[in-house]
Amino acid sequence: MVRFHLVVDEDPAKSSAVVFGSETRVVPGTDPNWQRIVAALTTPGTSFEEIINLIDGEAFLRSRLERLSDRVTIRGEQILVDGDPVEGPLTDHIIRMYTEGDDNFTGYVAFLENLSQNPSAKSRADLFRFLENHDFVITEDGYFIGYKGVQAHPENLSSTAGN
Repeated sequence: MVRFHLVVDEDPAKSSAVVFGSETRVVPGTDPNWQRIVAALTTPGTSFEEIINLIDGEAFLRSRLERLSDRVTIRGEQILVDGDPVEGPLTDHIIRMYTEGDDNFTGYVAFLENLSQNPSAKSRADLFRFLENHDFVITEDGYFIGYKGVQAHPENLSSTAGN
């Protein structure tokens, strides 16, 4: 049994959990894992180690899952593709989903693998932001579905091609 003291206030800044065990940890209500920590503390049978893993975000990441796919791993708050660190809005999005416990990150990981094959560094850096800004959906297998308007013309010209 894990001993703890829990103070919950409407204002998260005034909430806290103090966990007693081999180590004492104070967790503010503003911690990103706050809801999960409270749930773990109030669920019978949750071990002290499970709670500490939730409190220590990096240990939580390592213990939950390090390999996201054959080519993509997460180490702390860093994404690596084929062992090389990758940064940008896509990796930030994957890390955010992962740390918040949203298991729907697999399509984004597959998209990252696909994107890493693009020889253009500019495309790799900008494509996800473009897709996000225009509300494109990334599919589970790492692709996106796009539509292009064309004119009723024998040459099927783009609707934005001009005169």
